[in-house]
Amino acid sequence: EEQNLPKLRQYVAEFGDRFYRHHLYLYGDQGTQKTTQAMIIGKSLIEKGFTVQYTLMDILIKNLMQLSFGDGDREFDRNIREADCLILDESFDPKSVTLYHSKYQISYLTTFLKERLEMLQRAIVFVSEVPVTRIGEVFDESLQDVIERNTQGTRLHFRDHYTLKDDFDPDELWDVDKYE
Repeated sequence: EEQNLPKLRQYVAEFGDRFYRHHLYLYGDQGTQKTTQAMIIGKSLIEKGFTVQYTLMDILIKNLMQLSFGDGDREFDRNIREADCLILDESFDPKSVTLYHSKYQISYLTTFLKERLEMLQRAIVFVSEVPVTRIGEVFDESLQDVIERNTQGTRLHFRDHYTLKDDFDPDELWDVDKYE
């Protein structure tokens, strides 16, 4: 979305100086290129020398639960905890995140997010179809509060549906060199 592009460019350009501890929340309907924009952010940060990891929230939760039983992927866990920027796709989406009826696995996610957002202060780019104000409807209110306070002022709503051309080059959307 045109109004979001300058903010996303600024996030990348000033990441090391200003935004390293700020978290983006990209939300909107399916097909509005939120993931594409998040991947461009990730690629641009890697080109600037930062470490970036990408995962789906469902995979993250499953690994966090397995780690508690001693079976999780420790390298994956180390990488998502230590990366300068974590891109967390399909965040808080009830269609994509498997929640047990008891919702007991939410505590694993809440603990991880509090640690990464507030203790380690390492950036997360959330990609979601769910607005922050509706996270509590499926997950819980305390998790919504964590996300609300850590993404205040950095939530970008994507509304426009894009039709990608066959020769689409996502790098054309951003002129990152202009900001270096």
